Amino acid sequence: MSEFSEYIDNYMNENSISSSSLAIDLDMDRALIHRYRKGTRVPSDEQTVCDIAGALRMNTLEKRILFEKYDLVSMGESVVYNYKYVIKLLEDLQTLEKEHMNLLPEIGSFNFSDKDNSVINLSSKEEIIALCADLFSTAPEKQNVKIQMVLQPIYDEILTLIKRVLNSSENIKVEHIVCLEKNAQKNFMNLEIFGKIIPLVLGNVDYNAFYYYDSIINHINEMSLFPNVIIMNDIVVQFDFDMQSGVAIYDKVYSEHMKNKYNRFRDLTEVLLIKSERPLDFLDIYNNIHETTTTAYSLYAQPCLGYCSSTDMFEKYLVQIPHREEFIKGMAYHLGNWENMNFIPPESFCKKIYSYCKISGVRSFMETGRVDELPEALYSPLDKEVRIKMLERLIHLVKADIVNCIFVDEDMPLSKSVYFYWNDAKQVFFHKLGSLDTQQVCINASGMYQSIQDFLCYVNKKMIKKKDETLEVLEGIWREYW
Repeated sequence: MSEFSEYIDNYMNENSISSSSLAIDLDMDRALIHRYRKGTRVPSDEQTVCDIAGALRMNTLEKRILFEKYDLVSMGESVVYNYKYVIKLLEDLQTLEKEHMNLLPEIGSFNFSDKDNSVINLSSKEEIIALCADLFSTAPEKQNVKIQMVLQPIYDEILTLIKRVLNSSENIKVEHIVCLEKNAQKNFMNLEIFGKIIPLVLGNVDYNAFYYYDSIINHINEMSLFPNVIIMNDIVVQFDFDMQSGVAIYDKVYSEHMKNKYNRFRDLTEVLLIKSERPLDFLDIYNNIHETTTTAYSLYAQPCLGYCSSTDMFEKYLVQIPHREEFIKGMAYHLGNWENMNFIPPESFCKKIYSYCKISGVRSFMETGRVDELPEALYSPLDKEVRIKMLERLIHLVKADIVNCIFVDEDMPLSKSVYFYWNDAKQVFFHKLGSLDTQQVCINASGMYQSIQDFLCYVNKKMIKKKDETLEVLEGIWREYW
């Protein structure tokens, strides 16, 4: 018996509703209602579920639960749960700039410089946090500092400390090894990890993450002895899974031993994130996307407008940057110019783009002249005439079935600062919008890619506009501005 059928059966029993009476109300065969209750059949569409909820006189909350149970049985648990975790990730990204940690307790300074060859016992979470705060605060004063960590990103306080204390510290490098869940049924755990480290990736910290696959639970249970390690210069901090006890050791021999062990461990991992911080780095990743792509996806309030630009646009609006002509050639050589409005990308280029966006995102572009796929410091706002031409080209590409605009619900929590783009090579790319040194990151872990694909499967079942309706909306907006 599925959760859906169990919920209906329990509801009918609790409210003394018989299969016969429900069958009469729905004008259905009583045997079919019986199969729904016993789990041997599932309604073929959401309208039938809606009719059942209405006939049972369910309230709003009960209907929502019923539809959630139906989604689980009709689309599968993996799709539904990954959808929920991607939504949670998107919600977290909306609050990316906010701090969520209380003030650290003041329990004194540890002054490691005065404690050569010493061991400090840490007997509480507060002591571990305070010690790390003290340790990190001394880093900007030193030269060529490297912080090496092996810890799961569930320890929000440690990651927040790194972002706060080490922000914009040019002489400090942070390396972080994390375990990703190997069980495909638990991909959502990897999304949680990604959500935890994103503030570091997009912050002003020289941060690099590495990953390996294992069972995450192996690293966060009582039988793990000091599974978390932080190494900085000659100091090693280790603490247990629940952050209740630990030890800090200042010893050059021991720290050298742990650094060597860490480096051997890192050699067995893969790079999780590939960052770009210059326009030409941005161009390299852009070209890599399309060299490995036949189908691409974007998720942002604005539709994917890259195909809708032109060499003319880049020549006119791109600011003066090093290697400007090289950048224009790399970004726009395949896009032609405005003379050919019925432009079709060459066969060597990506054949299909699914752009998950909002109607309000189209209007935002038409109002501001900002193409959010590009860091805004790279170009000046586009004139109204150019915006109209780009919208015309988008409409043409939708008609040609090259770009598929899928308007999601306006309530979907899409971040204003992070643009997602991914492809069929199982790579996920995103970048923070804004300054010229905006970082674009490639996520190499295939488990995260599958979670996002499950998310799209769910969205596709419930998308709010079909192709004809999409064209009607786009053409309506075009007429408004024309």
